[in-house]
Amino acid sequence: MRRFAQMSEALSSFVQTDPAGAHVHEQVEARAAAEPAQIALEFCGQCLSYRELNRRANQLAHKLVALGVGAGCPVVVCLEPAFEVVIALLAILKAGAVYVPLDPSYPEARIRTILDDTRPKLVVTQEHLSRKLGQEHATLTLDAPPPGYDQLPDTDPARPVRPEQTAYVFYTSGTTGAPKGVMASYANLRHYLRVAQERYAVESQDVLPALARFSFSISLFELLLPLVAGGKLVILEREHVLDPARLARTLEQVTLFHAGPSLLKGVVAYVRRHYAGFAAFARVRHASSGGDMVPPELLEDLKEIFANAEVFVIYGSSEISCMGCTYPVPRDRRVTKTYVGRAFDNVIVRVLDDAGNPLPAGIVGEIQFAGSGVTQGYLNRPELTAEKFVVRDGARFYRTGDRGRLSEDGWLEMLGRTDFQVKLRGMRVELAEVEHALRRAPGVRDAVASAKDAADGEKILVAYVVTEREGDAQDEKSARMTAIRRYLSEQLPDYMVPAAYVELAALPLNHNLKIDRRALPEPQESDFRALSGKSVREPRTLTESTLAYMWRKLLGVERVGLDDNFFELGGHSMLAVMLSLEVEEAFGFRLEGMDILREPLEILASICDRRLGSPRPSESASGASSTRESIASAERVEIFYFGRAASLYGVMHGQVEAATRTAVLICGPVGQEQVRARFVLSQLAKRLALSGIPSLIFDYFGCGDSLGDSHEVERGRWQADIVEAYAELARRVAGARVRAVGVRLGALLLGQVAPELELDKLVFWDPVRDGAQYFEELRQMQNRYLRGTAELGLWRRWRDPPPSNELLGTRYARLVWSELSSLALPDLLARGKTASECLELDCGWHDVARLEDVIPDVRISSQLASLVLEEP
Repeated sequence: MRRFAQMSEALSSFVQTDPAGAHVHEQVEARAAAEPAQIALEFCGQCLSYRELNRRANQLAHKLVALGVGAGCPVVVCLEPAFEVVIALLAILKAGAVYVPLDPSYPEARIRTILDDTRPKLVVTQEHLSRKLGQEHATLTLDAPPPGYDQLPDTDPARPVRPEQTAYVFYTSGTTGAPKGVMASYANLRHYLRVAQERYAVESQDVLPALARFSFSISLFELLLPLVAGGKLVILEREHVLDPARLARTLEQVTLFHAGPSLLKGVVAYVRRHYAGFAAFARVRHASSGGDMVPPELLEDLKEIFANAEVFVIYGSSEISCMGCTYPVPRDRRVTKTYVGRAFDNVIVRVLDDAGNPLPAGIVGEIQFAGSGVTQGYLNRPELTAEKFVVRDGARFYRTGDRGRLSEDGWLEMLGRTDFQVKLRGMRVELAEVEHALRRAPGVRDAVASAKDAADGEKILVAYVVTEREGDAQDEKSARMTAIRRYLSEQLPDYMVPAAYVELAALPLNHNLKIDRRALPEPQESDFRALSGKSVREPRTLTESTLAYMWRKLLGVERVGLDDNFFELGGHSMLAVMLSLEVEEAFGFRLEGMDILREPLEILASICDRRLGSPRPSESASGASSTRESIASAERVEIFYFGRAASLYGVMHGQVEAATRTAVLICGPVGQEQVRARFVLSQLAKRLALSGIPSLIFDYFGCGDSLGDSHEVERGRWQADIVEAYAELARRVAGARVRAVGVRLGALLLGQVAPELELDKLVFWDPVRDGAQYFEELRQMQNRYLRGTAELGLWRRWRDPPPSNELLGTRYARLVWSELSSLALPDLLARGKTASECLELDCGWHDVARLEDVIPDVRISSQLASLVLEEP
């Protein structure tokens, strides 16, 4: 906290302040006083007036002040889209503190890195996100506020704010292996919004949607610009932004918007296919794009679809308060080249050579900015600040690293980079940060990353790795690449994780013995497919073949198999939008984005067949019949109560017939872990049903929690419930052999009661990161749900002594299975052996996945299904 204040003071002499006008939060307060009933925010059909927005922001601001938050105090905001994002932002500004947004979708390692760098006074979040933030920092959960919160004052807090104080920090990709925080002042923020409001003439009648991720600095343009103008902000869920149909309907209702070119491509494609004319967008008077190179043809599309709108390109970066130049796209002629325009007011743009000398028109050099938008520098990075922010002729310039040139009439054109920074769908990525993570991945000796052109004209990240090779077989290579990808997913945001992995014997070098990036080979199809570790199963039906053709066209690959995943073959969210549009044109309906994210082609084809209601005409009779029957079986779900006092809630997936030879009992974990695992377990049941094997999942009262709310539940009760569930399944599939799957605590309990059951096979799964953390989390979980139990009481009842780090890999660890390992125990646990004897085998700890992450089922359910179906 003190570092923020000290750095703000030290840098204040370099900040060119704008003394005129009120601070941003004061402008919002004035709007609330002048038009209290005016609608300020809209989210999911609900609205918030300026009076209510200001009142709730004031209450939170008073709470922040009461907690010691003030000038120079960083406050991290980790929230999903909702009113609370804007309320928290305004409250922090009202308190004179520092707003630090944190994307809740980031992996925990990156979240911890940012928190360690920021050292926030407080973290404002939601209850379900607090686990990812750790316990090292004080938190305030807005969906479960502390007692007395509603009684806080709702008046505007009188907190003096100096223009040179730090107002916000946005983290961007860094060259040292960690993200870097860009610090900006209250004066920078005021300049940012003032120039945008003046240049685009934003007024109280305007309606603007929030499309950008809140962790990107362009989000302040969307979150605050309509509010300082007295207009309306429409907050959208992330799924809404990525759904072209919903987004198109939203654009019918707004007057101005800004979106990256990748997102706009999907919207334009949808509108051209589904709108007979473009009169529905007559309200839009301003449409702008930026954050990446905007193709001229996309600008022409915007001019046509939004016929009443001024179309702009915006160019800038977080280091210059996001906005440096803007280019008004001419309507009187067709554009063939994209300029980024002329500088905003109080901003200077120069194209300089390596010595810092201005270059004449037409000559390419580095783009540099000076003026009111230039920010304070980088948090905790004085050397980098001194390198990137330089004083020339008495003005402080930011060296962008972008290459560009000026035309004869002063228009700036951007042409690329002077370094290894790239833009991926509008998001800034330092290849050095990706490479730093790659070189720390398990089994990697050396690595580089590169951006390559994809089939859709966008860029994809490719990892080139030299590994400690243990074999050249395809399955061994797949295992190595999968481990590397998994590690990167735990360290980097999703958009920074490479799509393809090329294994090399050595990195190519030039005559100076430096890495020759131009000699890096183009990724082949196998470099995408290496992650799947499976041979290609060819499409069989017309639906599967049609989907495979769409994938090949969008992804630029030669072969697509039934087990392939769209994202593992190089797809991304914008291509998923395009795929959904292709499916709609072919079949008359759209696939859901999360289905495309999670499912292999075979399952997506099954979903399409189910929606179609009948096989496609070209399917063979036998193939169509088989497909219909398997899908129909997978769709059969029976819900019922059973057990003592009908306290158990069962969900039976699949069809039970006289010829049923195998059935599966699925024993989940408890509490919140059961909720997190529910999707994976449901997918497992669906996959088993597609294979003709029915399965039973059970919990308490249908609440999704296999523990329920009972105060008296203990281990014996859970074990008895598993026995009851086994008996219910055995009764329904009389004569069939029963296999069982256990997850986390369900695996432990299942192993303990297995000798009482006539099981054909057991499969245990435990998605943990490391043994020490697992023991601690499990201990806390049991104590939380077993009310009244002493801190280690549960463990004293179950095992003496309680677990410790020394036990890792020994007694208790051998009861818990990871890496999706399976154990087959036919004939009553190997004909008389005890469960402990059969389980007394070595097993390592491995992180399979965090179940509530963005991709909760990356082949997990299919791997589990394979283990269950595999014969002992």
